[in-house]
Amino acid sequence: MHLYFRKNLFLLVLFTTLSSHLGFSQEVVCTTENRRAIAEKIERVKQLNEVSVGTRIITIASLFLETSYVANTLEISTTEKLVVNALQLDCTTFVENVLALNLLYQERSYTYEAYLKNLEKIRYKGGNLDGYGSRLHYYSEWFYDNEDKGILENRTAVIGGSDVKKQINFMSTHSNRYPKLENKSALEKIKYSENFLTNTTQCILPKGAVLANEHLIDTGDIIAITTSIIGLDIIHTGFAIRKKDSRIYLIHASTKGSVLISEVPLAAYLKGIKNANGIMVATVKE
Repeated sequence: MHLYFRKNLFLLVLFTTLSSHLGFSQEVVCTTENRRAIAEKIERVKQLNEVSVGTRIITIASLFLETSYVANTLEISTTEKLVVNALQLDCTTFVENVLALNLLYQERSYTYEAYLKNLEKIRYKGGNLDGYGSRLHYYSEWFYDNEDKGILENRTAVIGGSDVKKQINFMSTHSNRYPKLENKSALEKIKYSENFLTNTTQCILPKGAVLANEHLIDTGDIIAITTSIIGLDIIHTGFAIRKKDSRIYLIHASTKGSVLISEVPLAAYLKGIKNANGIMVATVKE
């Protein structure tokens, strides 16, 4: 085995092993480089001045600009562990990291252990990691669950959204794409989530109505892009940012390769996504 890989494997195991000694009950996967990156960002958040929550969210999100986009960074273990990766982000883990750091500011608790607890709280049903099936895989359920936790408020109806119902079953009907669903318990938990979402009315602002209603979206709001893909609810997420031209743009972990701010306003950005049919919007609560 190459020395580089032996070294990083050792660091991976080291931080997984040490998690219980850090006052945190879950197994944690975090490299030395990621631990250092999180510590640096925690220090930056600690120095923030009192500002509105929306402005603070964008300030924290901006700490991740140019961070590499990498998909499936949570799928690195045969069993579910709390994966910490601030150096490689997909759209969901980008939002989760920003919210976890914002909670540190709100709680005035600037420790790595508090960050871990916040990350678990945001990423898992009821805030508790209990296997692969406990992760909030469907982003609309992520919305509902984090609203129940008091972390955010779904404002889609306020900005002009309308209620729709859709059958959600993408993961269970494409289980070959998700190796961990070979575990029957995990598959049953996923099916439970799918049944919940299928029987829950979702509020969506149609893609064609975003331009007329973007004045109701605030800087720092979470934007979730809904899709027409059969069985699926959300395909992308990020934060709204109002620029000097008074238009709403999207700061997000982009498949173009990094965390960036969209080159065009949100309404135009959505037009360029074939399967996008609308958005859900949530405000981060103070």
